[in-house]
Amino acid sequence: MAFKIGSTTIIDSNGLNPPKLSSAPASPIAGQVYYNTSDNKLYQYANGKWDSVAIGNAGFKYRTVITTGYVMGGYQSGTPWKNVNRMVHSTDVMTNLGDQLAYSSSYSDAAPSKTVGWMFAAANAHSTASANIIGFNFATETGRAANSANYAVRAYNDAGRAFKETEYVHILGETITNKFNFTTETSTNGLSGLIANGTGSGVQGISDENYAGLYNDGGYQTLQFATDTISTDRLNGSTTSWGNNNQQKPITSKNNKGYGGNEGTYNAGYNWRVHDMVTATHEKTVAKVMGNTGEENYDMGQDHQYCMGQYDGAQNNRGHKFFYAMDYGYELGAGSLRTGVAGGSSGGCVWKG
Repeated sequence: MAFKIGSTTIIDSNGLNPPKLSSAPASPIAGQVYYNTSDNKLYQYANGKWDSVAIGNAGFKYRTVITTGYVMGGYQSGTPWKNVNRMVHSTDVMTNLGDQLAYSSSYSDAAPSKTVGWMFAAANAHSTASANIIGFNFATETGRAANSANYAVRAYNDAGRAFKETEYVHILGETITNKFNFTTETSTNGLSGLIANGTGSGVQGISDENYAGLYNDGGYQTLQFATDTISTDRLNGSTTSWGNNNQQKPITSKNNKGYGGNEGTYNAGYNWRVHDMVTATHEKTVAKVMGNTGEENYDMGQDHQYCMGQYDGAQNNRGHKFFYAMDYGYELGAGSLRTGVAGGSSGGCVWKG
């Protein structure tokens, strides 16, 4: 039987820390694989910790193999867009799908279910608080008609998101989150006590399988999906925030790694803070692929991801391809960049398998 090595570290029942592996070898070496009798699973030792071994499509990383990303909305010079572009992850080919969204959207964010890409705070105006939630159908690659049954329970501006895979998402940016259920396509009041200081303050979320790291302009919290609660402390007590500013957008991965902006505001970001999402530790700082940026549109990929527009003093269509394992990427050229709009930052990205 052929095995794929997953990158998801096994965690305890609370989703916080790696458990004690009762039959683990005492002095493991890199690449060593063994069978753990306490939970009847295979593990491989890599980067100083035991990682689960996924069989076939098992495990977080292989539940869905991401093949395609989409960038939706965004704005340039105060004009918001309804536009959607598709990025094929195997070829780096970007295609303009036209104005597909029911409403234009900027200073917003997005997250995908298995069948629909959802855009939050789609106000049909620039930088305006809105409860509108609109959908983009992956099968037909067309926008869904606006439906008030999908809307949030309160208005958000400068929205962020923390998503639990394709199950649900918490919309961030107010002191109370909006919890949007991807199955029922409806909203409820989410979590209170968020670090935001009211509409428009902006909060970002670095999402992983079990929790999300939240940050605004200097504040940070942890959202635990298992209990659906927010903690005021990092899991390991670190004083390094997930990110420094809500306009420095995060990169998420399936590789137990999260990336938050290290400096800058609307632009002037030159580095990312790299976090281990299982142990909640700050690992290092790495250079951004494109410097002096902010307000980026980042998707999530299987082994690599894309930037599809950002702000470097002007809203533009510059983009990158970035590999999680190596913390390395490069700027993309013609054929791999968004078209159909003159430039766009502060939109939202979604993806599908």
